[in-house]
Amino acid sequence: ALPILYTSNMNKIDFCMLSIAFIVLFNGCCSSKRLPERCVCQCLIFPTTNFEGCYLIEVDKDGYIITRVGEKADSVTHAVLNDIHISTQHMRLLKNTCEREKKLLGKDEFLKLQEQISKLKDVSIDNIFLESWENDSWAVILLTEEKQYIFPYWDCNNSSIEELLKSLERESPINIELR
Repeated sequence: ALPILYTSNMNKIDFCMLSIAFIVLFNGCCSSKRLPERCVCQCLIFPTTNFEGCYLIEVDKDGYIITRVGEKADSVTHAVLNDIHISTQHMRLLKNTCEREKKLLGKDEFLKLQEQISKLKDVSIDNIFLESWENDSWAVILLTEEKQYIFPYWDCNNSSIEELLKSLERESPINIELR
């Protein structure tokens, strides 16, 4: 147990209130939760030179896959270039959604996606955008409950991530068109 230090001017109630405030602040700032509560993974596929025509694919714990089309949020490029921990509870990936479709996955498809996501627990890739921004290309931000992956669409260099990306695109209720 840690010793309790307070001055004679500080009474026990003030100390308790200060302690509670510190615990709330500490837990809020150190939260590693990346995704909304019911979400298994999110995948943002976006052009590097344009804000429009971005796809956000989300798989939830009830077996639904939701795809939205819209504009990339202003904070996305900054987060990618600075390798910032992305938490969709505090940062939007997409704004001005112009299209949204939702589909219930079959049991086999949902289990396959869950298996592919679980394979990523031990996978690490470098964010190459820290070294060089690829203009006129497509990029991907893939978020799971534990990790984030940021990579060029055409050059992931990891078969487990590529397999999951292709499955998300195949199951998406909206056709993903990279123009």
